[in-house]
Amino acid sequence: MELSHLIQTSQVEKVRVCCPLMPSVTGTLCVSSHHLILSAQAVEDTKQEKCELWLLHCAVDSVEKSVHNIGMLKSKENNKDGEGGSSSGTVTLKCKDLQVIQLEIPDMEETFNVARSVQALSSLDNISLSYPFFFRPAGCKLGKGWSRDTMENFYHKLKAETDAWRLSDVNENFKVLLRSAQPLVGPNHHFSEDDENLLNAALMGQSHGFIIDVRYEQEAKQARSSGGGTENKDRYPRWSILYRSLERGQALQRSLTRLVGTCYETYMGRNHWLSNLQASQWLSHIKEALSLAGLAAECIEREGTCVLVHGEEGANNTLLVTSLAQLILSPDCRTMVGYQELIEHEWLQVPSKLLFIHITEGRSLG
Repeated sequence: MELSHLIQTSQVEKVRVCCPLMPSVTGTLCVSSHHLILSAQAVEDTKQEKCELWLLHCAVDSVEKSVHNIGMLKSKENNKDGEGGSSSGTVTLKCKDLQVIQLEIPDMEETFNVARSVQALSSLDNISLSYPFFFRPAGCKLGKGWSRDTMENFYHKLKAETDAWRLSDVNENFKVLLRSAQPLVGPNHHFSEDDENLLNAALMGQSHGFIIDVRYEQEAKQARSSGGGTENKDRYPRWSILYRSLERGQALQRSLTRLVGTCYETYMGRNHWLSNLQASQWLSHIKEALSLAGLAAECIEREGTCVLVHGEEGANNTLLVTSLAQLILSPDCRTMVGYQELIEHEWLQVPSKLLFIHITEGRSLG
């Protein structure tokens, strides 16, 4: 499938582009299969210099369009002498990195054509039509790709540091264990001796360990009614339970929505903008996650103890804490290969329900 049929207008002259943190520039706008390109020439007696601006279509989250001077256009159509003004339009691109880019186009028809083209090219369903499958720079040598056995490599690295554990494939394809242990098991919520033995074995002779529960304390206790719950202090005397709740689900979605709305607002004073940013509480959520990961890393590094992170489903919040803690503790995880392996074994290969929340893809508004 070719993408050229999705491009209704490939080139427009005298387009003014307004981007964040840089002066506006005027030049020729080109719409290619994967990029929006603005080529601007240097203009005497102005501060505009020669430049090129490139934007991937897949970086666009939503497209808005508006038309100006439409009344003047109607007057021109009704004017037998042909006198009157011409209509222009603005295409507003809201990007996935929260940038807002405005394209001021001197013709109404071209405005709609550019908007429809970007809308179609930014919301392709077939991933094989994406830019990486077409990018073939001269002299480029493709590597072996992303190794898929990173989980096995991860455990081999752990075994190389201690003889207390051994590797086994007895649970291949989860034919023995489908999930991690629980402190309460069965319909009658009996205490699990196997879980107690497992956690005590993990201490490997240490006097105590820490269980970081990312739920609210009352919420963890109420979970007993559904077969979950929390570790009983009498049954786990060598473990200290720390309740450090993290927001999740709808609360995070509302916070992100407010953050995006604040970043997309163009006509707002600095104090008002900072007030809205604080009201979104997004930075507070980031601070809480980093603080909790720092606590886990500190327990491991300074106290030399084991840390178990306990959440509701073993999904986003627990993986967030364990991933950030590894980034803090391991220099290898802060390399490109190590970071890829971290994403692989912590997020992609875990046998748990992952909740990936996306904002809109290629919306067209206006």
